[in-house]
Order: sequence, then structure tokens, then C-alpha cells
Amino acid sequence: MMKKNVHAHVLLQPQAYRLDQNGFVVKPAVDDDWWLIQSVTDDGVTISDPRTGHFRLLGYDHIQKFTSDGIKNGARRGFVTLLVQLYVQGIDVRILPTRPGEPLPPSQPKVVEKRWRLTTQASPGFKHASWRRAMKLVGLVPRRYRRGLRLKDTRSFWSQTHKECSHDSEPTMA
Repeated sequence: MMKKNVHAHVLLQPQAYRLDQNGFVVKPAVDDDWWLIQSVTDDGVTISDPRTGHFRLLGYDHIQKFTSDGIKNGARRGFVTLLVQLYVQGIDVRILPTRPGEPLPPSQPKVVEKRWRLTTQASPGFKHASWRRAMKLVGLVPRRYRRGLRLKDTRSFWSQTHKECSHDSEPTMA
């Protein structure tokens, strides 16, 4: 049944979530996220995103139905209602089961704050000018603090908040 839909442009229901490297949802570049049915084999249906080059083999048990939408601009179009949610992150396309056509938002990454303080007291024989050059080289001192940096300012110089992301678990269906 799906073999006749090879090379059809389809909108996925639910639409794929695009995530950055930390797992935060990225707004799609376009409103209509069209995918292309690349091939139909005994193993399943291979879909690809022509804009990004991502692709995924979906088993027949991942697809509930295909609904045609006619021909526009010389290409067959339609809708594919999925039983899985697609997550595009980096070069990977992951899937998780969901209810037919219902979006399953990704789990929110946990934000962890870390604080550190740079001082010259850690190395008593370290010269101030060398320390200042070293910090400029590695980019740890913001530009606005690089000029006019004095020895008395470096004893308790700088505190910066750094945010890292980690995931608690995969999303679950409500």
C-alpha cells in the first residue's frame, strides 16, 4: 500500500521535535516540516528531511495511516500519522512510542549551576603579568575586565555562573 507513495512529500503527525546538543527544543526553520518518502521495502518506510539530510527507517508498526493531499507543484503530497514521536538531535533521529498522532514533548534538560573563583593565591610564586596573559590566552577573562586589571583586583577576582545540562530520564506519556 505504501509502495505507491515513494517520493511523496509528507507532513508527519506528530511533527518531529528538533533539539539542540543540550536537549532544548529548537524552533523549526519553517512552519511546514515536509519529509520525503525515500523508499518502501520489506523492512519498512525510509523517510528523509530534504532540508537537513536526516533520515530514518520506520517500521510498518510505526505508521498508523497515510492520507493523500493531492498533487501540488508536480509532487504528490500527503500526511503520515505516526505511532511514534521523532526527535532530531545532531545527526541522530530518535523515536519513542506515543498515541496515534499525539505529540510527545521531550523531557526538559535539568540545569545545574556551577560556580568557581579564580585567584592568584592558589600559586604563590605566580607573577601577575604572566597570570593576566595566560587568562587572556584561554579566554577566561571577559574583555571588559582585561584592561586595567590590577594585582589587588586579582585576589578575589572573578566569579562566573556556568550552566550545564543533563537529562533525568526519557519523556513519558501522560
